[in-house]
Amino acid sequence: MALINLNDTTPPPPSGVTNCKWQADALAPRNVSVYMPLMVGDGDPSSPLAPPESGAVPAPVVGDAAAGKFLKADGTWEAPPAPPLVRYERTLLVKDATVGNDIADHVTVFSDGTATRVVGLLRLAISADLTVRFNLVRAGVSSALITCTIPLATAINTPVTFTGFSVTALLDGDVLTPDITAGSGQRDIKGIASFCLEWRR
Repeated sequence: MALINLNDTTPPPPSGVTNCKWQADALAPRNVSVYMPLMVGDGDPSSPLAPPESGAVPAPVVGDAAAGKFLKADGTWEAPPAPPLVRYERTLLVKDATVGNDIADHVTVFSDGTATRVVGLLRLAISADLTVRFNLVRAGVSSALITCTIPLATAINTPVTFTGFSVTALLDGDVLTPDITAGSGQRDIKGIASFCLEWRR
């Protein structure tokens, strides 16, 4: 009967694949088994001198699937990076600082997100505090979203930030409407102040 030599390296494997590994114990008769070695990743820190090799995929641990992990070329499992935050904004240009309700165009929230801040900025010096209220209209019901006051002493081109939202969850299709609840009554066709409402997703 012809003898068979079980060898890890000879004959060499076809290009791009790896031979299985044979092992035997010292019992009589000897038990022989074979296993597929783990892949050697590109830049695998456990084998810094070894070139990448095909092989068995390293086993994930419990919870990797729920975490959305994927197998990297270096042979490790990793969660995908968090998507970058996307910032949206709506800007109110105040050209008439007279107190009044519904003083400018109504605008929509065009993507779900979280309200983060309103930044107010003066183009002209004001002679009294300027207070703008943004209202949120949802399903036909209007409620105050945030009230922003730029004090009289504020210098031109000095950003003033407001974060006191009554709710932060904004929905696609919500409507924003502005009121001026305190102002000097100044008017300027080029603008007196701007209020930029920002939200992120």
